[in-house]
Amino acid sequence: MADFEQRYRALSRQFHPDYFYNAPAAERRGALEKSSYLNDAYRTLKSPIARIEYLLKLEGFEQSAGGGRQSGPPQSLLEEVFALNEELDEVREQKAVEPLEVALELKQPPPRASRPHGGGRDLSSDVPPMRLPRHPCR
Repeated sequence: MADFEQRYRALSRQFHPDYFYNAPAAERRGALEKSSYLNDAYRTLKSPIARIEYLLKLEGFEQSAGGGRQSGPPQSLLEEVFALNEELDEVREQKAVEPLEVALELKQPPPRASRPHGGGRDLSSDVPPMRLPRHPCR
């Protein structure tokens, strides 16, 4: 891989567009195309997956569109999401019709027996009354 890197760097210096700033337009364009082609080739050969895909393509094994992967979510998933969104819209409409009932249900405290502390008994009797200290001037 070190030889690969060295050869890429040498070719990159040779064809870099900055070295052709005083050259005619055709040469500048050619250097830019060669540099772009070199960079694409380097990225393809450096990545193991991209390299395998390229080699398979050379051997005639074409991939389906999207790299063998689906281009979007499956149709069944889209249908399920659509159905869930319709149900959600119905729930929202129902809540818009009955806003006061929903608000009252949310504001009611839970029954005492269902509270986790104290097991449903009144804890206020367990706390002694608070006594304030006497003021020193009295």
